[in-house]
Amino acid sequence: MHRNESTKRCARKALLAAARPIREVEVEVSALKSWDGFEITASYSIEFAADGTGRYILLDYSGIPFGIKHISGAAELTRDVHAECGEQWLLLDLSKDGQDSAMVQLTIEVDWKIGAGAMAQPFFLVGTFLPRVIVTPLAGQLSVPRPLFFQSAHLPADIVTAGLQLGAGDWSPIHHPQLELVLFPKQETLAETEEQVLFVGEIARALPASRRADVARSLRNNLTRVASALDINPAVRTALYPHDDPLSLPREGNVLLLDTSEMLGLDETGRGMATQGLAKASAIWWGGGVSISGHVGAALMVGITQALALFCLRDMRPKSHFRTVEIVTRRRADIEVDGSSPAGLRAVKLSGEFGLSLAAALNQGTEVRTALRQMTKEFWGREIPPAVILERLREVGVEPPNGLHGLSGEYES
Repeated sequence: MHRNESTKRCARKALLAAARPIREVEVEVSALKSWDGFEITASYSIEFAADGTGRYILLDYSGIPFGIKHISGAAELTRDVHAECGEQWLLLDLSKDGQDSAMVQLTIEVDWKIGAGAMAQPFFLVGTFLPRVIVTPLAGQLSVPRPLFFQSAHLPADIVTAGLQLGAGDWSPIHHPQLELVLFPKQETLAETEEQVLFVGEIARALPASRRADVARSLRNNLTRVASALDINPAVRTALYPHDDPLSLPREGNVLLLDTSEMLGLDETGRGMATQGLAKASAIWWGGGVSISGHVGAALMVGITQALALFCLRDMRPKSHFRTVEIVTRRRADIEVDGSSPAGLRAVKLSGEFGLSLAAALNQGTEVRTALRQMTKEFWGREIPPAVILERLREVGVEPPNGLHGLSGEYES
């Protein structure tokens, strides 16, 4: 490891050690219309662990496309520490007013620009476009709680939301906590069948009503299959945003970004979505409901979604759907890498290897399926390190993929 990387890791650990242990984070989101979009206000309620001590709250704003307009609350902003730890963090000092409190409130304001322009975004991913409070595991725990999002009752009528609810029942982002929450300009959206599926953007809205109904039905069928496979059925409103270059857009579990060919290439029954649609629907559970930390975690989650798609498609007709997903997964697994290959490419290979290995294990018996269901329920609404899922699966006979050994440095976490 290079010396500067070692220094960054030491600085990161020192900051984490000085942070106040946190038990739960809730964020209520409100908005006001502006001339070029919306002014977003996020009200953070941060509850500390009963027996924890520490001086700081750490906020990660890495990758946020909008600048932070304003921060206020009991914690005092002291400095930006991205140069020290290789990430963009804000350090908030509790020593002035909030160190003895069981809970503190923070308010953060950002501008969401819509329409044209370099800073414009077609939707607002609350968990991605707002600073994230860094939470570390409490003593004796393997995982950390995900932030819970609520929609303000006073959100403008020009905004429509989609989201993944922590629990089952009727989907309601005002009254029930959401693990993911996404805002859309109302003029860009159409809804199908009791608004469970939103169609966002010009391409989606231009589809004939009958085709949108077919797509919505196919998506709902995919959600039902994954819910049955994992035995957990959360309330969710999904959104489809077809785009010519979906990889250029940010992703969140409940925003299924289909490219133009995927959307327009559906047959008359909407069954074309069964190819990669099942994998994308699975990301609502593993990615949205349960998160695995770090870059290795991201690769493992892609592998899990591919494995679940292969498992759900194994008995479906036509068999071409299964073969399509299998080919995609195998191509990832067969990527040739060596020590000089970019870590991102090795992560893609890891996702393919893990997906094929897990899919084979899911088809061989009930033990692995039971283990995956148990982990989904146990860690629902939480983030876990890669080692936890790899160890749990090893206990039921699923060995870590070979590609894991080729990832080092920042891809170990």
